[in-house]
Amino acid sequence: METIELNKWGKYQYYDFEEILKEYRKLEDLAGYSDLDDTAKTLRRNKQKLYREGREAALFSYGLSQAVVGEKIYFANCEDVDYDFVTYFKRDDVLHYTPVQLKEVVSEKLNSKSNLNETISKLAKYSSSSNLVVAIHLNKEIRLEFNAIEVQKLNIAQLWIFGALDETQDSWFIYGDMLSNPEYYQFNYPA
Repeated sequence: METIELNKWGKYQYYDFEEILKEYRKLEDLAGYSDLDDTAKTLRRNKQKLYREGREAALFSYGLSQAVVGEKIYFANCEDVDYDFVTYFKRDDVLHYTPVQLKEVVSEKLNSKSNLNETISKLAKYSSSSNLVVAIHLNKEIRLEFNAIEVQKLNIAQLWIFGALDETQDSWFIYGDMLSNPEYYQFNYPA
């Protein structure tokens, strides 16, 4: 990675996924008892995009730290040309930064035609992003068959999918890296 990018990423404000997710859970519980419309409750209003993506960034960072890295991963919301947030973790006194692009397979209610293979095929547009990680939030109730996922040659560093395992959103999965030897992991929403 270029020194300019590392210097820029080092200046961002990073968040602890556990604190963020615990606060989101409190808000979700409160919203459930309110008379807000579903658009507001699910953070689908334009003004709520940063918060929705922050929640997704926290969930991805948490899942990846639990499943693969073994270190706490912090994230910064900092949308740029090719990425929506940057993560970092520290190992052996070395900071490891990663730009991450979020994608989403939205619920049936929002778009009945939204599907994982189509979402992956659109990633071909990232032509010079060899250090970019793409995280796809599977936000649709489907039976996921990993052997039916179509992954063509992509010029990105890694490809992951993650999503809730049931309506309570207490249990989650993360699957990847789909560009090398993908593995399936489960993790629980932090209490």
